[in-house]
Amino acid sequence: MLIENELKPIGLPKKYQRNGHDCFFDPYREKLIPVTPEEIIRQKVAAWLEAKLNVPRNCMILEQHLSHYGIDSKDRADIIIHQVDENGMLAPIAVVECKADTVAISNKTLEQCFGYADRLGINYAFVTNGISFLSYH
Repeated sequence: MLIENELKPIGLPKKYQRNGHDCFFDPYREKLIPVTPEEIIRQKVAAWLEAKLNVPRNCMILEQHLSHYGIDSKDRADIIIHQVDENGMLAPIAVVECKADTVAISNKTLEQCFGYADRLGINYAFVTNGISFLSYH
């Protein structure tokens, strides 16, 4: 799916300066995050998931270490979407890998995302560069 036109009207978080660098105040992580081309896509996709697909903000975690899920890894997934399980706990159900809009989606990108999904034990994987949005089950 082409997502570029869906993301264009989505605003970005407010910018601040920290140590001479532009940062967003990320509403999902509730802290300042350096502005990078990839972060722009990550912010827009998270806002799109929330606004257009009704994914609750509290069910998305951005740049989460896989070790948070008991996986022996230093890798971080861009966006992990969760559902609330029967015990009221957040359980991962999908992973989103975001790349800058200047980066083509490659087999390496797909393998990276599928690797996260496999290690998390989830069936849904999404990859985007802000232009294309690929979904896998």
